[in-house]
Amino acid sequence: MIFIFVLLVPIFSQQNPALQKRIEPLIIGQKVPEEFWKKEHLFFIEGDTIRSNLSKYKNKVIILDFWASWCGACLENFSKLDALKREFGNEIIVLLVNPKKYRDNLDKINQVNKGLNPVIDQKSLESIIFDEYLIELFPHLGIPHYAWINGNGRFTTFTDTGGLVSESIRYQIKNPY
Repeated sequence: MIFIFVLLVPIFSQQNPALQKRIEPLIIGQKVPEEFWKKEHLFFIEGDTIRSNLSKYKNKVIILDFWASWCGACLENFSKLDALKREFGNEIIVLLVNPKKYRDNLDKINQVNKGLNPVIDQKSLESIIFDEYLIELFPHLGIPHYAWINGNGRFTTFTDTGGLVSESIRYQIKNPY
């Protein structure tokens, strides 16, 4: 009987998300884990999806913007993020993160992107969709919610829309600790 249990536990744990490895939320000041750079995400780019990881963004200031299609404040701030991205160019990376738990689908996400097309340069704001990993690493209650990672890979702060100002980005670029 014990032998059967030992054989079935690995199979059961793969099928039961509650038994899978728990992701520990980061505390401000901690370095992101190596898995952060290697884990594959589903990116939504110009109406198509591709799988990629975040390794190409190592050593950059990254702003993760957690958003949903039904969040008016989230959508309103995309133009502000786009303007900051234009101002700072390759010095910062802005990644829109649409978690699975917000229950958006490709049609809703595509509609948002089509609606924003004349307003922002969608190439400047890449979007990770159906995320489950990043939302556990950077848990939050409300949206929009921004998690900041400095060029040394440290989680430096989280902000709401009030933190989306040039001075905050300059500080992140000049003060990697």
